[in-house]
Amino acid sequence: MRAQVDETVFEIEGTGKTTYLHLASWFELYWWKAMSRSEVAAAAAGRFELTELTADGRWGEHRLHLFRAFRSRDVGDPQWTSHLADAARALEQPISVFPEEADLLDRGVIEILAAVAEGDQGRLTDSIDAALVAHRTYWTKSAERREDCRGFSSLPIAAAAAIAVDEGMTVEVESDYLAMGLVRPGWFSST
Repeated sequence: MRAQVDETVFEIEGTGKTTYLHLASWFELYWWKAMSRSEVAAAAAGRFELTELTADGRWGEHRLHLFRAFRSRDVGDPQWTSHLADAARALEQPISVFPEEADLLDRGVIEILAAVAEGDQGRLTDSIDAALVAHRTYWTKSAERREDCRGFSSLPIAAAAAIAVDEGMTVEVESDYLAMGLVRPGWFSST
């Protein structure tokens, strides 16, 4: 890769082409898209179909429904709320794939999005607060998790909060786990 700053040209070695994409990495892209409001990230997220992201077959049913909810929402399909409700219902069934993550990390994001779908400000505040408590519970459960940088701040909760802000709602919760600078629009220049 070549980069130019003023008159100086730099040759940069990157990490190379991504050779494998699965549902978890798609969600990471989606969280970035939601927080950055980047059209490039939105186009990239929109390129993939669920079948190509789940070929390894190890995904909880709630995550499949959440993918469908996001894809539907992004194209203005009002059915996104039905997919979101399906995701919430799937969490009430026994979960064999990453059950602790589903309960302590995914459930909160789905609850935040449900509050957004209903336009319920009180529920949004309660859902963000509960999701942050669950995030802390998950990431402080063991010494190994406490040292994992993914627990320092919740990008999924920040992304769901950014979606709420974009829908005209207000994030009234303060927490070290919620990077408000990423929630508010305008921090990322997509030009």
